[in-house]
Amino acid sequence: SVARSMLRTMVSNSLGLCAGVSRTVSMTILPLPSADHMSVSLRPTLGAVPEGAAFRVSALTHGLGDRVWAREWEREWAREWDRVWDREWEREWDREWARRPVAEILRSTVPVASRPQWLRFGAHSDRCPAGPQPPTEGVFDMEILRDRVAVVTGGASGIGRAMARRFAAEGMHLVIADINAERLAESAAELRSTGREVTEVVLDVSRAEDIAMLADTAFDRYGDVAILCNNAGVTKRARSWELTLDDWTWVLGVDLWSVIHGVRTFVPRMLTQGAPAHIVNTASVTGLMPLIDMASYCSAKSGVVSLSECLAIELAEAGAEIGVSVLAPGFIDTNIGESGAHRPAVFAESAPANRPRSTTGLEATMTADDVAGVVLNAVQQNRFWILTHQQYRSSLVERAEGIGTDARPVSFRVV
Repeated sequence: SVARSMLRTMVSNSLGLCAGVSRTVSMTILPLPSADHMSVSLRPTLGAVPEGAAFRVSALTHGLGDRVWAREWEREWAREWDRVWDREWEREWDREWARRPVAEILRSTVPVASRPQWLRFGAHSDRCPAGPQPPTEGVFDMEILRDRVAVVTGGASGIGRAMARRFAAEGMHLVIADINAERLAESAAELRSTGREVTEVVLDVSRAEDIAMLADTAFDRYGDVAILCNNAGVTKRARSWELTLDDWTWVLGVDLWSVIHGVRTFVPRMLTQGAPAHIVNTASVTGLMPLIDMASYCSAKSGVVSLSECLAIELAEAGAEIGVSVLAPGFIDTNIGESGAHRPAVFAESAPANRPRSTTGLEATMTADDVAGVVLNAVQQNRFWILTHQQYRSSLVERAEGIGTDARPVSFRVV
């Protein structure tokens, strides 16, 4: 009975400490054929736990000294934990979050206290993998941002310019970058009128050397970077098989490689600056579901989503004070449709568009300034997912639930 009590207490405590949530633990102790052993079957229950999601450990019923307990317990626990936890527990949580549904993850509406420890931002261990989930609300004190620096690519217009305005209103200095020198100068002049320091950098974000120059400018002048917004973007409409190599190279270079360059160039320095920071990578709702005639854009934005997820997990695992958000806006009234005007001449070969833009005749329900406000709130709350249009949630959930079934791809409808 003493041995059983010890097993009951230690297993329950171990399970509770790792998962970090309250749960019911049912335990059945059964005799094994060997008189020297007993079996303990544990089943943590949270929602509907699948059959077989049980932990089974063995320990000697006699001589439960430190050495025997440590040897038998740790060896058996490690084997069963790896097999069962990783397979059953995480699978069940995937199903549980899909039922909530996935959109609640995107909105981060599920209370932190209701999530297991390994689903909380920054909480991790070698057996409790971290995911890019938001932490307790309000952990990023906005006063930390005052008089520090925000770097924004695509800062001459649209969402980038709006984010720069919002950061300036919070008392931040700005380093803004764009390929459009004229509009960049206008944006810089507007921001300086707020009394903040502004540095503009004309560059091509698809070039690694240009992003390196941007980082040098920011760190040499200000010493650190509090917010990095990898935001620049372009679009090209054409059928997948008609897009030229120049089309693919241009779109992927600006929309995906610019983010890769930003991560490679800025993050190592941000890790050493000794102050909290945040990275916002601009993807798109079309990075979460397909849009007809936008294969190059969707491919790039899907890559940004995946890169951001990996970055968030890795920074959390490293214990870094750097948050990550991925911005997935829907239809916003910006001038991204005019991006072809600044397409480098080296990428001149282009496929013809075979139909009007999917937003032709539609009226945007959000402005770039609205999006900037959502982004600022996400930075403050250290939220990973930033979805601007809640009316797209049902489509995202439908797509997620169709994965692994006979469902066919359906083009995203702009509404």
